[in-house]
Amino acid sequence: MWIFCSLELSTYSLSDVSPSQSSDRQQEIKECTRHLLSLLEKLRTLDVPPTTDSSIDSSTVLVGSLRERTLRLLQDHANGKVIKTNHGPYAKYIFSTQTHPPPSQPPLPSNLVFAPLRPEHFPLVLSRTPIPRKARTLLLCPSMGIFPTSPNSDPDSTTSPPPIAWAFLSPDGSLASLHCEETHRGRGLARAVTCKLFETGISSFASDGLAHADVEMQNLASQGLCRSVGAEESWEVYWTRIDLGAIP
Repeated sequence: MWIFCSLELSTYSLSDVSPSQSSDRQQEIKECTRHLLSLLEKLRTLDVPPTTDSSIDSSTVLVGSLRERTLRLLQDHANGKVIKTNHGPYAKYIFSTQTHPPPSQPPLPSNLVFAPLRPEHFPLVLSRTPIPRKARTLLLCPSMGIFPTSPNSDPDSTTSPPPIAWAFLSPDGSLASLHCEETHRGRGLARAVTCKLFETGISSFASDGLAHADVEMQNLASQGLCRSVGAEESWEVYWTRIDLGAIP
């Protein structure tokens, strides 16, 4: 689930708001909090898709890319019981391929070729990430891989060698599961597969050319890659589990 709150568009920090400040700001925070909790209360009445994780009860939902400001509203105004777990912060990078198109990439070496990934590659993809994704989710996502090739090989063949680098665009338009096998790093392949994916996949979502990525704050290599293809760091987000049953 993804949540947006109009308070995120405000230019002031929540920590700057005190009783002595503008009553308009106080009223804005109060109204946004009321609507946010009302929305979550309504969601509690809907059928939540079942989870296979026995450690998560049926009233808990995962909220992706939650802005720090909205997270604080939930923490401060919901008795501290709504937020179950937090993962983050992550740096939010915004790609705008229309205003900042990815730089032109040199052609791949003659022994490598671009091609979308197929279901038989998904076990390899899932084995390379700690993020619990499902093969059925990857099947819905535009993908791009780099495959070894030779004059007689066909990357579309089920007997072709496995990919050595790959990336996906998640259902929310985010760059996901970007990976380059360790023995092939340092050759610019992660950047190349990212640019190729944007070239072929972003139009599947919208015509505005926008995409994004949530990057761990300590992952300096991924942050550098995002900047190298024209992305801008915009704000911090969290991946959060919310207990709808604890909404006051």
